[in-house]
Amino acid sequence: MMKIQKGDTLVEVLLAMAVFAVVMMIGLSTMNNGMSRALASLQLTMARNTMDSQAEALRFANAAYVSEFRTDGGAVTSAAARVWQDQLTAGVQGSATPLDTCTRGASAFVLSRNDLSYHSEAITNAVTYPRIAYGTDADSNAITDPSARYSRAEGVWVEKVHLANTNYYDFHIRACWSAPGSNVNTTLGTIVRLYDPRRN
Repeated sequence: MMKIQKGDTLVEVLLAMAVFAVVMMIGLSTMNNGMSRALASLQLTMARNTMDSQAEALRFANAAYVSEFRTDGGAVTSAAARVWQDQLTAGVQGSATPLDTCTRGASAFVLSRNDLSYHSEAITNAVTYPRIAYGTDADSNAITDPSARYSRAEGVWVEKVHLANTNYYDFHIRACWSAPGSNVNTTLGTIVRLYDPRRN
């Protein structure tokens, strides 16, 4: 009489291990995809915040100039009004670069949040997400320290455009970076139109 053995055979164990491995791979892939999407969403929010701060700085400089503007040609006194008069309306280009190319135009610049200073240098591609770095960037307090100086702009810039015989300037605020889980660059753009009383 043959004895019946109870238990799993080698084939059954291998099949169970294969099913477990497939389920684990699907689960890990889903988690990885979810993390990539969450990080991309965070980076998009950070980029939008940086762009909004540039738009507000532009509006502030314009408002300062408009409030101090004198039709008799008198000089403006505030630093913000001088930034508008001397830098934001000089060296403009006739059109902005295409948004999808991630290239910066000749008039690319950023404004520092601390002192509204104008910077057309040290604008680089984004390492992680679009941001403006201050201080040495090794110090985590540089973000909140109001005395930290502009270091560089990563993946964010502003292009100033002015068409002849118009009384406005268009400021194209751009961001470009490589989002996680994507093979193409993520681009974001907005336009701020500001009027100049000298051109009325």
